[in-house]
Amino acid sequence: MLPARVSKRNLIAIVALTLGCTLIATLLLPRPNPFPYRFALGQPWNYRSLKAPYDFDVLFPEEKVRIDLAKVKAEHGPYFKINDDVAKKQKRLLSDLLSEQARIGRNDVQYEDLVRNLGMYKSYGYHMLDDVFDRGVLGQDELDKIRNLPGRNWYLVSGNNIRRIVPDSLLTIKQAQNIFSDSLPFSPLRQPELLLPILEKTIAPNTFYSDSLTQATLRQKTTEITSTGELVKKGDILVHRNELVNEGIYRKLDSLSRRYSTDSSLELWGGRFLLVLLCFALFFIYLLHRGALPRALPGAALWAIGSMAIIYAGMYIGPAVALLLPLWILPRLSLNETRAHGGYALWTLVTLLTTISLDWAGGWLAIQAAGVVGMWLFFPNTNHGWKAQTVAMLSIAGLQSLFWLSVLWSEKIPPSLCTPDILLFLLAGNLIAWLCVRFLPYFR
Repeated sequence: MLPARVSKRNLIAIVALTLGCTLIATLLLPRPNPFPYRFALGQPWNYRSLKAPYDFDVLFPEEKVRIDLAKVKAEHGPYFKINDDVAKKQKRLLSDLLSEQARIGRNDVQYEDLVRNLGMYKSYGYHMLDDVFDRGVLGQDELDKIRNLPGRNWYLVSGNNIRRIVPDSLLTIKQAQNIFSDSLPFSPLRQPELLLPILEKTIAPNTFYSDSLTQATLRQKTTEITSTGELVKKGDILVHRNELVNEGIYRKLDSLSRRYSTDSSLELWGGRFLLVLLCFALFFIYLLHRGALPRALPGAALWAIGSMAIIYAGMYIGPAVALLLPLWILPRLSLNETRAHGGYALWTLVTLLTTISLDWAGGWLAIQAAGVVGMWLFFPNTNHGWKAQTVAMLSIAGLQSLFWLSVLWSEKIPPSLCTPDILLFLLAGNLIAWLCVRFLPYFR
């Protein structure tokens, strides 16, 4: 793909510059605009009536949410579920073992009281098992799982009942057996020692740690804290033009604005880097085949990086500030080596890199395309006088305004840009282009 005249040294420089430009441009790539409106409690809404762009929950103020979330985080802990079927099964086992013992020992004096009062022994055994199973019994596998679980508060779930417990309140099988041996001597039974070995055989783990329930409960608590429970449907009018922003409207606008957040995941940055790398690589290869590299490489890279840096900085002021940068003038301001073909390639590069990240990409691309078409129609060269250049600049501004009107009606720009002030931005951007053209000979 590379011409034979490109030396190895030049190739290394081109690759290094391409990677360097890609890294810098990725960081300078305009972010999707945050909530593009300015509003304050008690102040009038200075934009047109705003409709909900999608369904969303109305949230509580961030300060209140922050305090409540800190409280939930401090109180939240692991959740354990009691399997009620275990208690039922083991109680049936207790009944069967006692009945079998009474049958075997019906002629043995040692088991005389058990045979005579079998129901009492069963009833007291059920009571002992209920008391232990109600506290929760853990098996060895569960003990290994919970060894390093955080939280000062644990939660025990039995049916629809949720209890907050301290970590030491759950029993192991050994601790449950010790409770039996310590409690039975104080029972009303005449021969409690007959019940002890049977109780020890019927004890089994009935409590299990549930990570899914732990996480689901935390999400539920977080949702209850952040959301007021009010749902705004898509298309609902949030605020009318010139309406005072009261507390209810402010909460809706604030909830909507908090949905406009920029993802900062590695996947997002990796995708941005790959997109920029492909754009720069194609751009430099194009210039290389045109014979403009490596001499034109630093200048072309500077134009691309500088243009995106200006747009990046402007996006923090307002979404319309990007219109102050007339990209259509780039072919005129390009270096001599790239002016014939590379100028339009440079315009394409910067326009694509900004289009893929702006939140009004369709409108941005259309307005900048109108500018470059207008330059080709009305600004064929820079040798005319200032009057002809002024008329050409105004013609380009008018053509861009028509495109702005078309993308406005087709809803290809955000509602915050649906204002006549945008025409002033377009006119100011073209004025900057006119100044650049007028003073270009001095730079050359």
